[in-house]
Order: sequence, then C-alpha cells, then structure tokens
Amino acid sequence: IKEFSHELYKNRYSTEGAATASLVDQWITELIVKEKSTSELKVMEAVRKSLEDQYIYFAPIGSILKRMEREIGFTEQSYLSVQQSLNAALMRQKNLQMTSASLKPINPPLFPVAPIPTKRKAIVLATYFGTLLLIIGLFVLIEIFDRTVRDKTRAERIIRTPVLGAFPVKKLIRHRRYNEECKRIAVNYLANSIVPYLNPKERPDIINFISTDDNTDKSDLITYLEKFWTERGLRIRTVTWHDGILNDNRNHILSSNLSDMLDYENEDIILVEHRSLRFSAIPVGLLREASLNLLTVRADKVWRDIDAIAFERLKEQCMSTPLMLYLTRTKSEVAENFLGLLPPNTWTRKMIYKLTQFGLTSK
Repeated sequence: IKEFSHELYKNRYSTEGAATASLVDQWITELIVKEKSTSELKVMEAVRKSLEDQYIYFAPIGSILKRMEREIGFTEQSYLSVQQSLNAALMRQKNLQMTSASLKPINPPLFPVAPIPTKRKAIVLATYFGTLLLIIGLFVLIEIFDRTVRDKTRAERIIRTPVLGAFPVKKLIRHRRYNEECKRIAVNYLANSIVPYLNPKERPDIINFISTDDNTDKSDLITYLEKFWTERGLRIRTVTWHDGILNDNRNHILSSNLSDMLDYENEDIILVEHRSLRFSAIPVGLLREASLNLLTVRADKVWRDIDAIAFERLKEQCMSTPLMLYLTRTKSEVAENFLGLLPPNTWTRKMIYKLTQFGLTSK
C-alpha cells in the first residue's frame, strides 16, 4: 500500500510541485485558441483577396466608360455635322430652283453616240507587223551570219565546194534501233557516189580522206567503205596516219606519190586517211595522184577562218584532181536530201517528207 501511494503521488504532481492535470488543461485551452485564431486569419485573408480581385476587376470600368462616351460623342457630332451639311445643300438647291425659274435652255444637250475616234487599231496592226518583221529579220540575220555548216546549201555557200553526201548522226535514245539501217543506206550511197571517180585503167585508185580538224569520223567512214567493197569482191587496202606511215617524217614530206612510202599488192582501191590539216600538211603529189580527195566536215561545227585558210591552200594544191565535201553527223532531215526517206517510215514522217519535197499530190 505504501509503494502504491508513493507511485500515485509521483504521477499526480511534478517534481517542481505543480499539478500535471492543470498543465494539460491549460495546454489544450491555448491550442484551441491558437487554432481558432489561425482559422480567423485564413478567413480574413480570403476576404481580403476577394476584395482585391473585385477592385482589380472594377477599377478600369471608369476609363472604359469615358472612352465609350467620347466615341459616342464623336459619332454624334459627325452625324450632326453631316445632317447640317445636308440641310444646307437642300436649302441651296431650293434657292437655286427659285432664283433660276425664268432661265430657259437655248439648245438641248447633246450626248455622244460613239467614242472619239483614235488610232488604236492602226497602232495594234503596226505593232503586230513590226514584231513579225523583227522576228523574221532576226532569223534572217542569224541565217546569213551563222557559219555553222549544218546542211548542203549552207556548206556549198560557205565553203564553195560541191557536197558529195551526208552521214546522219547516231540516234541515242529514240529510234536508235534504226542506226544500223541508216548507216547501211549512207555507206551504200557514199560508195556509189565515189564509183564515178574511179579509173579502172590506172589501178589502184586512191581516195584521200582529209579534214581540217580532228573528230570528223574519217576512220569510221573508211572502215564502213572497206567492209562494203570487200563484201563485193574488191581488193581494198587502208592506209592511215595512225599506223605511222603518213607521219611528218622525211619520207612523207618529200614523197611525190604513195608508192614512195609503200608497195602496192594488186589492190583495186586504197583508202588513205590523212591527219587533219591543222596539225600536218599533205604533200602535193599525194593529192594530185588520187582519184578523189574527200574533205570530211562535221555538220554541227562552225567553219572557222583557220579552216577556210587551210581549205583554200588544199584547193590550190589539188588543181584538177576532184575535191569534194562530205558532211558527217548531220540531222536526219539533212541526210534525207541525199539518201531519201530514212527509217522509221511512219505515216507522219512520210507526209512531212512529201511536204519538204513539195510532193503534195504524189502517191
């Protein structure tokens, strides 16, 4: 009982002699007061913020109302001004009607029944025909001053030498399957055109292939002719400067004929490819002993002054020996002037060919 009483006393009173129960009651009371004050502060803060939001919302209303009043006043004044001007105009109109009632027109008013005549039509016609003549004149000037060989007529006008034939350019994409047939027709025509210049009594016949510049397809023409005549039983020999025989050495420069540089072996025709006149000269004897001197010219190249000078010198050296032109890489339309209609022989191409040849009623 003594220990229990001592423990109860210890739990009831603190070591300082104060009662523990009264401290707990006071702490609870103060805690309640604190929470109440905190809640009141939160409510007051919410009320304050609500008042601030309302103030921010309603503060500009005064300036907005003033601006609207000014706009309404300006519109009202403008309307009144227009109304006043209209009333003044009506008063002036009525005054004029009253003061000019005694005036009478002498001549009735005349209104135009047609517009005032101008030179518009003549100007349009003059502009049209002037533009047409300008375009035609431009093309005529280009045709006159352009020195591109291009076709037979221009070649004979610029170079002043007859054209023996033309070889069409190879078609790269469209109609390229007809390249072999076009080549066969062109080679056949070239071979038949050379035959009249051959002299069977003085064999072998020498045909010189000459050019004023490189890349004129001389080698290809010689290859085609050699194959064509060989298939027909002729004995053909090809001599080209690529083999070193016709190089600018002593034997070549001082030679008077081809036999000085090589031995004949009973050939019928000797095809000789010379280097371009731009880089090498041809002995006079080789030119004059030939049956035909054939100058190959690319149709898509310009005939330059250097080409004309070399050609005039060549023409003087040939003298009476035939000297002819042969155009290479021509358009199909140009080659058809020599070879006739080239494939493909479609209805459209046939009609165009008839029109170009003025065969409108031909069958």
